[in-house]
Amino acid sequence: MTEEALVFSTLSSLTGLPGTKDAWPFGEVPSLPWFVYSRDKKGEFHADNDNYYLMPRYKAELYIRENDPELVTAFEEAVSTLGTYRHRDMWLESENCMMHTFTFTLTEEGA
Repeated sequence: MTEEALVFSTLSSLTGLPGTKDAWPFGEVPSLPWFVYSRDKKGEFHADNDNYYLMPRYKAELYIRENDPELVTAFEEAVSTLGTYRHRDMWLESENCMMHTFTFTLTEEGA
């Protein structure tokens, strides 16, 4: 399974939410809640003399219409199975919804 397939599979199966990579096709956006994920091409690269390791970074955005702490917690727990993460949230006035952004590094345990 590819890393991206692992990210999608984990987030969708553990939360039961529809999701997509990068963006929904025009006219095919489902009703909220849903998520979008993408890979950060910069990644994390660690080196220690002769040992090198690339730790891929991802961003997953959870979009919800109403405050749902249980859903946010479930999504957070799904992300935590993939690796260490940072969580931010903000209200999107233009979309009239909440966006929770999880930036995470895919670790060997997650992969």
